[in-house]
Amino acid sequence: MRGKFLTSALLLALASTAFAQTAAPAKLTAEQQAAQTQMNQKLANAGLQVAQLIDAGKAGEVWDGASPIAKQASTRAAFIKQTNADRKTVGPLTSRAVQGVNYQSSDGKKLPAGIYASVAFASKFASTKAPVRELISFHLESNKTWLVTGYTLR
Repeated sequence: MRGKFLTSALLLALASTAFAQTAAPAKLTAEQQAAQTQMNQKLANAGLQVAQLIDAGKAGEVWDGASPIAKQASTRAAFIKQTNADRKTVGPLTSRAVQGVNYQSSDGKKLPAGIYASVAFASKFASTKAPVRELISFHLESNKTWLVTGYTLR
């Protein structure tokens, strides 16, 4: 049951138009602005769900629902080990605030081709004096769903 919930949460059908920020966009209409705001909110919520799974020590569940791109880059065990090691250095979460959502497209040279989104959080942890940048990345899959490609602390 929990696996189905996780799969549903991570496979949020956030389809609609993804806004790649590779070139300066023309002035957006009110409808386009509303669609972008809605997409940003959905991705921020999905990023928060991923972060909360990491908070709960469920990095394996995040990897289970991740994009094939993430699974090609790292094994489940390596993802869990790295995520747990990163989180151990900063201690328990004390606060988290969305900083923003960023979109990028890849031509396939550095990353597999496609559209990516990153949700950045300013997160405070018990062992840090200043907020840490917590970044959760997604890839827009061919079926128009966003799947996790990474989790990092910077």
